[in-house]
Amino acid sequence: MEQNPVQEQLGQRRVLDYGSLDAWRGLACLAVVLFHCSVEMGLRMKVRPANFAWAVYGQLGVQVFFVISGFCIAVAAHSSWHKRSWGKFAWARLTRIYPPLWVAIVLALAMKIIGAKINSQMVQNSAAGEGPLFYVSNFLLLNEYPPFAQPYLLRVAWSLCYEVAFYGIMFLALIGTAKAKSANSMLNVLHALSLGVLVWLICVFDGAPWLPFPLDLWPQFGVGILVFDLLLAKAQKEEKREKFLWAVGLAFATLGIVFLARCWFSPRLNYRTLPFAVSFGFAAIMWFAYRFEGNVSRWNFVKLLHSIGTFSYSIYLVHFTLIMALSRALFSRVKFLPWFVEVIVQVLFSVVSGWIFYRMVEKPSQKLKRVRK
Repeated sequence: MEQNPVQEQLGQRRVLDYGSLDAWRGLACLAVVLFHCSVEMGLRMKVRPANFAWAVYGQLGVQVFFVISGFCIAVAAHSSWHKRSWGKFAWARLTRIYPPLWVAIVLALAMKIIGAKINSQMVQNSAAGEGPLFYVSNFLLLNEYPPFAQPYLLRVAWSLCYEVAFYGIMFLALIGTAKAKSANSMLNVLHALSLGVLVWLICVFDGAPWLPFPLDLWPQFGVGILVFDLLLAKAQKEEKREKFLWAVGLAFATLGIVFLARCWFSPRLNYRTLPFAVSFGFAAIMWFAYRFEGNVSRWNFVKLLHSIGTFSYSIYLVHFTLIMALSRALFSRVKFLPWFVEVIVQVLFSVVSGWIFYRMVEKPSQKLKRVRK
């Protein structure tokens, strides 16, 4: 997931400061952990505890991640456009995602080997032979591309495939508008793409092919870009730009509502209603909450979530592998514990393990960003 750049600077003037985004990221990460706790409990017990059924909605935390990533990558792209640092932009994105991912994959492979030796399914099994194509797809996040279509070694990696593809679209927009008069041209291209994708999604009829990867989930990312642009225009007091963006936002909201209604009444698309609704709703909350940033960021609860958010990518990478290992190595044998005790232990174990992974892997790997001047 894209790290929160916190501040966007033009010259010496600070324009945006949205530090509590890490708190949202921390909350979304915990929601995903709870969801995977419920998944593993369901696999092991054959049925989820009735009082824990609500955890299935934790998977919607990924939609929140997409919106936040759209916002944060727009900050980075906007800054890179002004600095003409396109190579640095691409390098920062690649070193952000891949080195920790590779270590997490090696960890998952090690756990799988250990699990096989002790005759215990401690990690998820792949659905295909582990040939060269399997490893190339997983290590390079190419699983969603037809020539490389392979099962995921890390269950959470599907969202990272989208993230990397979204970064690629941002990079193309960045270099494609390099000769424009302002970075607004780049942002306008991205807004046009978002609106175009929504129009396409609305026009899809039952039985017609869906939009190809990664455009099928681009609106979640695109709405985060729109929130950034709105806040930036307001901070820079660009009234004409702000009015234009409100028109874009109105078009986005109108198309979004029509699309959600389309999904709601379509048996084929109904399952997409809630993820898109959460994304659009969270974007509205993110825009509205910005005005309270100074006060909210001082709350102790928000500070705690902010701390978790700073290493949420590490938690995201390792938690499912470790949850399965702990569940099948320990909780399958210790059956007298109430379900909520197991959940608490799993969440704490995931957070602590994520923090250790962050300190040992993710944080050191961030130094690679400085390699390219």
